[in-house]
Amino acid sequence: MSGTKQPIACRLDALSPDERRRQQTLRQNLEAALESVREARDGFVVTYRDGADVFRQAAEWLTLERRCCPFLDFELAWRSDSPSPTLCLRSEDPAAKAFIAETFLPTS
Repeated sequence: MSGTKQPIACRLDALSPDERRRQQTLRQNLEAALESVREARDGFVVTYRDGADVFRQAAEWLTLERRCCPFLDFELAWRSDSPSPTLCLRSEDPAAKAFIAETFLPTS
């Protein structure tokens, strides 16, 4: 977790139009590969179906997203005991957790 509290503010100017389009494409691909979402104390753990391509896309997406939302902590893992990669979106700020739910998690 970050030691210093950052304001919950997206940096809309952080990405070029091409990067923003790529970010949206990656997000749509990740939503299509979604297996489960589990709420954690400080955020959410998203599990995707098995696949190296999904892991690569998640890594590329969070690299872009990190520039837009520097107040969030991201963790991407593919553990040896699991066939599926996981992405953790976290923040110690309760308002940021609500932001994560509204912005990044599927509504259906």
